Amino acid sequence: MKKNDKAEVKVESMTNLGYGVARIGGVVTFVGGAADGDRAEIKIIKAAQGYNAARVERLIEPSAHRCDPGCPAYPRCGGCSFRHVTYEHEKELKRGFVEAAMKKNHVDIGVSDVVSDGNVSGWRNKVEYPVGVGYFGCYARHSHDVVRLPDSGCRIQDKAFDKITAHLSGAAAGIKGLRHI
Repeated sequence: MKKNDKAEVKVESMTNLGYGVARIGGVVTFVGGAADGDRAEIKIIKAAQGYNAARVERLIEPSAHRCDPGCPAYPRCGGCSFRHVTYEHEKELKRGFVEAAMKKNHVDIGVSDVVSDGNVSGWRNKVEYPVGVGYFGCYARHSHDVVRLPDSGCRIQDKAFDKITAHLSGAAAGIKGLRHI
């Protein structure tokens, strides 16, 4: 495979960064926007020695774990990695990541289920916003491009921040050299 090639794949698993993992001719392919269990047409965006990076071009058959992200900034915003899968599945994935890390370091223990209060929104109590030209928001994934926050605010931050960001949005635009709030 080379850059811009397309292929139909079945996504086998997910990484701790929220990428789907598929194999094309035995080569591992990390697929942005994919969930384990998806069958999708993908486009190669990077072909490297030993792996590919791709994105979903067309979802043929969605995974049973897939859900509506519920955020207009997702996936462009880099703040969330698992908004496209159910919260129950996200917790199981994260438990598995910890278990795999322990095994990799020769610690063979059982890892308990993730304990949660069930809140999938409004739990983040610290935010740092990069400032764009006349607005602020969050960094796009793997870049320093600033993605404007939706008018409804970030889904995972505490709602108290919505009032603060509304108040600061006008003032921040006029301060030269301001990089973060």
